[in-house]
Amino acid sequence: MRFSNIRVGLLLSVSIAIFLSNCSGKKISKKEEQHYIINTNQVDSSAYYTILPYKQNMDKTMTEVIGFVETPLTKEQPEGNLGDFVCDLLFKQCKQYAGKDSSLINGVILNNGGLRTAIPQGNLTVGKVFELMPFDNELTLVEMTGEKTNDMLNYIAAAGGLPIAGIRMELKAGKATNVTINGVPFDIKKHYYFISSEYLTSGGDKMDFFKGAVKNTPLKKLIRDAIIDYCRSEQKGGRKINVKTDGRISVS
Repeated sequence: MRFSNIRVGLLLSVSIAIFLSNCSGKKISKKEEQHYIINTNQVDSSAYYTILPYKQNMDKTMTEVIGFVETPLTKEQPEGNLGDFVCDLLFKQCKQYAGKDSSLINGVILNNGGLRTAIPQGNLTVGKVFELMPFDNELTLVEMTGEKTNDMLNYIAAAGGLPIAGIRMELKAGKATNVTINGVPFDIKKHYYFISSEYLTSGGDKMDFFKGAVKNTPLKKLIRDAIIDYCRSEQKGGRKINVKTDGRISVS
């Protein structure tokens, strides 16, 4: 798994901070002293001032406010507003990233496990987006046959609902029914194009239906960066984040 420059910098600054916190030079002879030394403020001043600019720059990056969340965003099943928010914005952003293939995109599918934290009401920072999506997963456009798409739909149903966009469906006895894709009834004879993460499209989370994809096209864009791009754009336009579920997945 690859790491972005920001994430590498964050890990480096944390590692250095831990190292500095252990630099008192005192020999550890018992557990109580070990606890004291790890928590002491006695650090090597030359080392501290060497890394200080990097720490300050990282702090500035992570505390940048990129939006305001009016309603808390949480994971739920069969549908949650956090999943709706992320999938809808990826659907929109990937229309820009996919270039000539942008008109092909039919929908988005993610997994709840990939969304690592809820987003509370209030200012949204870059750091919070890193908490939400800490892994450097790239966006991938996948072409699938109708048969494999049907497998995907039933996987979503068997899971009790997953984060999706572009798809509306009912869950009945662990199967997908009354499915529409972009407002049109699902047709098993057609090919469909979906956006997901490189982890999932390689079969992660037992999404084996992706292994039979006709074509995988990496968009060379991290999911996390797409979220940040979208939120900055919304903030620039004076729009706040207020997401309500819309019934795209229901239980019949």
